[in-house]
Amino acid sequence: MSFTRSKIGLLLAIAGAVALMVAAACAADAEPTAVPPTAVPPTAVPPTAVPPTAVPAAAPAAAPTAAPVLGSRGGVTTAEEAGARHKFIYTGPMPTSYSEAPELAALVKSGDLPPVEERLPKEPAVINPLSIGVYGGTWRRAFTGPNDNENINRLSPDHLFMIESDEVTLYPHLASAFTASSDDKVFTVTIREGVKWSDGVPLTTEDYMFAIEDVQYNEVTNAGRKHKLGVTDFAPLVEALDDFTLRFTFEESTPSFADELAGAGMVANFIWGAAGKSLTLPKHYMSQFHIDYGDKAKIEKAVADGDFQTWGELFNDRGDTHREVDRPVVAPWVVTVPNTETTWEYTRNPYYWTVDPEGQQLPYIGDIKMVLTADSEVLNLKAMAGEIDYQQRHIMLDKLPLLVENQEKGNYVVQINPSVSGAGIVINQTWNDDEEVAKWLQTADFRRALSMGIDRPAFKDTFFMNMGNNRNGSPAVGHPFYLGEEWDTKWSALDVDAANKLLDDLGLDKKDANGHRLRTDGTNDPLTLRLDFPTAYFQNFEGMAELVRDQWSKNIGIKGDLNGMDVSLYGDLRRTNGIQMIFTSGPGGGQPLNPSAATSDLAPLVADWYISDGAEGVEPTPELKRLAEIYDETVPMKKIDRKELYMEGFRIQIDQQYGITLNHGAPGFMGTLVKKTNFMNDPDNMGEWMHIPKGQRPDQFYFKDGKNDSGF
Repeated sequence: MSFTRSKIGLLLAIAGAVALMVAAACAADAEPTAVPPTAVPPTAVPPTAVPPTAVPAAAPAAAPTAAPVLGSRGGVTTAEEAGARHKFIYTGPMPTSYSEAPELAALVKSGDLPPVEERLPKEPAVINPLSIGVYGGTWRRAFTGPNDNENINRLSPDHLFMIESDEVTLYPHLASAFTASSDDKVFTVTIREGVKWSDGVPLTTEDYMFAIEDVQYNEVTNAGRKHKLGVTDFAPLVEALDDFTLRFTFEESTPSFADELAGAGMVANFIWGAAGKSLTLPKHYMSQFHIDYGDKAKIEKAVADGDFQTWGELFNDRGDTHREVDRPVVAPWVVTVPNTETTWEYTRNPYYWTVDPEGQQLPYIGDIKMVLTADSEVLNLKAMAGEIDYQQRHIMLDKLPLLVENQEKGNYVVQINPSVSGAGIVINQTWNDDEEVAKWLQTADFRRALSMGIDRPAFKDTFFMNMGNNRNGSPAVGHPFYLGEEWDTKWSALDVDAANKLLDDLGLDKKDANGHRLRTDGTNDPLTLRLDFPTAYFQNFEGMAELVRDQWSKNIGIKGDLNGMDVSLYGDLRRTNGIQMIFTSGPGGGQPLNPSAATSDLAPLVADWYISDGAEGVEPTPELKRLAEIYDETVPMKKIDRKELYMEGFRIQIDQQYGITLNHGAPGFMGTLVKKTNFMNDPDNMGEWMHIPKGQRPDQFYFKDGKNDSGF
């Protein structure tokens, strides 16, 4: 059922053009993206099980023997393209009866579960699947450790609203209705009446108010957020008008709040349930761990026994949907084996509140089983051996030739999904472990010289299979916010002479016997930069760091040392200002860098300065301050209204070269998909608009015969 914004029970239409919703990095660009031609999918004949070790080792780079299936997931180029996609909004008649998976029907028959009609809401959410599916099967995936929580987060839609495939329209999910005042100050959301947590207890506004007032607003469970919801900067007055109606009131017009109702920054459990930032929590379960509700003596004992520092740490730990098997959820699947084990497992939620047009309770797939792998290399070998049913996460682009080579044997297809970012380096503007190095990192001409000392086509050839573009990270040609041709390569085209002149003019004109420039503090040591990168994290950042090091040494006489680290250590060091420069997906085309963000790679101590109202951290430079102001000024705006401010921010970002883009638009981050040929209902032309693949509705995925190709 769909609605318009002027009606109760509406389907919210977000203002702005379709092209605006994605950076359109793979739209028609100043430089064409080379991609392999579409291939004929392999025949769907299940292979004999092949152990991962049987997959051939990586060979020297060569053209694939067969080409992957190409989708257009990562960039909306036209409204027509988005309009042609499958729509999940259901506009037909409501089902008149309901059915369930056979294993749930057996539990009903034995008296261990109420009938499906009693488990579903009065008006279940109905979606339009690509096709009516069949029940059953175990979805096989792989994960890299207890920190790999996004592996399930992206399969677990628990938003109030979902974003339709046109990338513009919201449709009701946990919510059933929405209204906004004419001045965009008051937003009223109706929760779908009759939704139940996975243990059968009803979801009401009491759960939302508990999560917001007692947890998000609590300094022990969620310090320093100043009543901001989730990880957003929205701080409205929140009220429960009745058991199913929430009202959010702002002092100023805030039309962008409507967009965030489907955003990752303000969702329920699977992303923020263990961080004190969830929009709703099962109060009946979680209150036992809250000092204001539970048994104080028991809580204090649990804190001591568990080596927690505060009751807030205990509370958030018990809210972890990735590990706590007794913790109720409202998502399609609930954890049965925690992510601290070698297999991490989920099973269907018997109280999930969404059905297909025939009244079949979703999800179709019964179980998810993820196998722990030592690293991304082993994970990709498993994919090649046909041991993964459907996964983008950790499937690496530089493995594309081998992935394609093993498609038929592994009974899968490969699909590449262009990215809105690519890869690049963000330079920390507040790193201060070495005064000499810090001085140069904070000098614009030094950063510009670093950027002009890089030969980007070499990265495109070596790491991105000749995909993507050699340009700065900003909206591409055809996007409403496109800056113009001058800004595509400003300070980023290879120019060794100009780069060396900048460095000489800065006073870095003395070199050692190896041709490396010397520090200016009188030590006569070479000026050495540390190239930090996360290991086993989506892309071959180690290889990129090696190539940057070698190019800087050869082209501009700057010495570099490599410093790889686990992604969890990277997160810790980022928060404590311990990262000098980080290889990452890079400054993409979505929005300008924001130095005031708590998770800022750009300037962590500036973020501390903003968070503490100037009591801690480092005051920003004029350029960083302006970027933070642009972020603050655009928060309440509709996306289309942010044009001039975003363009100003992109110009600052590029001119200052805070982020050095190595490739723009290649499918390096979550861009390579392996999918079994019997894995159904995954559209092959969907954009990366909602925490991929969440927007593709994993609850309507299914196996062709109700089993994976190993018979489970």
